[in-house]
Amino acid sequence: MARRTLASLAVVALLPPLTGCGGLADPPRPRPWPAGSAPSWQWQLSGELDPGVDAQVFVLDPFTTTREQTGPLAPHRFHAPYRRLVCYLDAGRYGPTRPDAERFPPELLGAPVSPADTTGGRAGTDGPPSSGGPTGGDGGPAGADGQPDGVGATGTDGQPGGGATGADGEPDGGPTVADGAPSGGPTGADGQPGGGPTGADGQPGGDGDPTRSGGPTRSGGRPGAGPATAETGGGGRWLDIRRWDLLRPILADRLRLCLSKRFDAVAFGGVDGYRRSTGFPGTADDQLLFNRRLAALAHSLSMSAGLVDDLPQVADLAGDFDFAINSECVRYRECDRLRPFAAAGKPVLHVEFEDTRGDICRDTARLGFSSIRKHRTLDAWRQPCPT
Repeated sequence: MARRTLASLAVVALLPPLTGCGGLADPPRPRPWPAGSAPSWQWQLSGELDPGVDAQVFVLDPFTTTREQTGPLAPHRFHAPYRRLVCYLDAGRYGPTRPDAERFPPELLGAPVSPADTTGGRAGTDGPPSSGGPTGGDGGPAGADGQPDGVGATGTDGQPGGGATGADGEPDGGPTVADGAPSGGPTGADGQPGGGPTGADGQPGGDGDPTRSGGPTRSGGRPGAGPATAETGGGGRWLDIRRWDLLRPILADRLRLCLSKRFDAVAFGGVDGYRRSTGFPGTADDQLLFNRRLAALAHSLSMSAGLVDDLPQVADLAGDFDFAINSECVRYRECDRLRPFAAAGKPVLHVEFEDTRGDICRDTARLGFSSIRKHRTLDAWRQPCPT
């Protein structure tokens, strides 16, 4: 593992600095996804990578996946318009075993990630934003120039211009991005309309018939754990997403690592901390701003941006992201919340885990989703819905 990580970081070090002005032209726009597509897909974050899976889209861990492994899967090797390599990054949580873990200063680290937080969606209820805990420095909103306060400050490594050295040991120097701003205020207590009661087969009923029951209610929270990652395991911590001045250079270097391994898209997880007990007084507006900044940063590097869960804010964010990944919307009767992506012709990649009962395919196919069933460990096993 050490050799693999060092080799990956060496490749990143060879990439040219990414700047937003002077000398370099604006990067090309990300390759668009075919409108209205429901591509077959695979999400694998553990175990030996199986390149023989019959899928058009692969969602992989950029830290443990090598350039040699992605070579046969890279989009340039195929002419099919659906081929994508997506790197999965947990943007809102800290993983102590990640190779760049030492780059996160203490003021960024909040409450431990609890078992209830390892789900892709609910925090027991659609509860209020978390409160309490330190502010982690200025934590303030973007300044008059549209940039977050403190971006020009000296980084933790003593480098000027916004941050610590990258994962490759080089100064970040990433491009200036349009950070965006939340519009329309925070979502309501429930955010989006619900998907109706679940039928006896585990599918959303949508007709209000109380006899079509089965499965847990959303107000009861998730009984099981979501997908296992380095950030949701032991030692994981929530991050202060208001500190874009500190997080941006770290995240930019992670995206550079993805690019060095032939990934052309990124899926951002851990982006619903405002509904959790993070140890920081984050709000729904803070989350909207952070998530929009993530999408803008990816786009500035010509990468497609995917939103993982955060269902209450989908209506506000569907215009900023290029695709969505959701876990367990069938089990928790929330698939209708993803309609804004489907209505815009953007892919919705949906997964249910092996403990979800019933047919997961019928209603998600009607909505135009691409659905699979997986183990929670997200190993190579997968059971796709028929196309």
